[in-house]
Amino acid sequence: MKVTIARRLSILLCAAGLLAPARPALAAGTLAEQCAAAKQRAAGKKLAGKLTCHAKAKAAAAAVEPACLDKAEARFTAGFTKAGGACPGDPTGTESAVDNCIAQLLALAPGAGKCPSASTRAVGKTARSELGCTAKEITRPGTESACVARGEAKLGAALGMAGGCVGAGAASTAIAACRDDIAGGLPPATSTTTSTSATTSSTAAPSCLDGIENGAETDIDCGGGTCPGCRYGKTCGVGTDCLSASCTASACAALPACTDGMKDGNETDVDCGGGACPLCPNGKSCFAGFDCVSGHCNDGTCEP
Repeated sequence: MKVTIARRLSILLCAAGLLAPARPALAAGTLAEQCAAAKQRAAGKKLAGKLTCHAKAKAAAAAVEPACLDKAEARFTAGFTKAGGACPGDPTGTESAVDNCIAQLLALAPGAGKCPSASTRAVGKTARSELGCTAKEITRPGTESACVARGEAKLGAALGMAGGCVGAGAASTAIAACRDDIAGGLPPATSTTTSTSATTSSTAAPSCLDGIENGAETDIDCGGGTCPGCRYGKTCGVGTDCLSASCTASACAALPACTDGMKDGNETDVDCGGGACPLCPNGKSCFAGFDCVSGHCNDGTCEP
């Protein structure tokens, strides 16, 4: 094989330490942009991690392992903390948005078995991928559309291989809503700023993660068509404001399955929890505090 003079010179210089090999480029974006991207990726990992826990439970037709959920939670906390404070977004608000998304995405594949399990896993993987796309868009504008398209193509194939119990269109729509909700609450900059000759002020735009009822929301951080569906008992205007898709007397009603005497759908215990059924009393199984009458879920059980 012939080696050119330029190639020989390059080899000699590298060997002598005079020509450094190419190094990967440093991460693009400002400190605030890198912070926001890291927080979005951490949220995506938590979403996928917890859905994987539910997928394992569906495969075994068993309860979700609290240790599995705790592991996903710990990784999220570590990732979110590592991202730093150079950008908006607190862990409590983000966790609430992620948990709401989990409830909505689980509703796509109710029950247990191979297809619901594989479909739930695929949905979680795609949700994580798409939040990775929004994170990448922050530091590399113009990349999100193609990135999301690749993820959706893989989702369609995965759902088909799982058995077809979940439609790709419905899954893509639900994932996009979750992606936009979570990413919207984790921007690189706070908000819009208005200035006058005397004062400068900043006003945050309404968000599904700000802990207050604003914008088109029908209750705190839910409903209105722009935020996740509201849980049982929350205020609503129409059925689409609710996870159960049923609004009665301006309150989200329970699903009919919430009175069948069985633990099914997304219920965390028999006829309670999961967002679309009444809250569970103490001693019943739960996923998070919002499944319990007391508001406290410890190691998978509602407590005072």
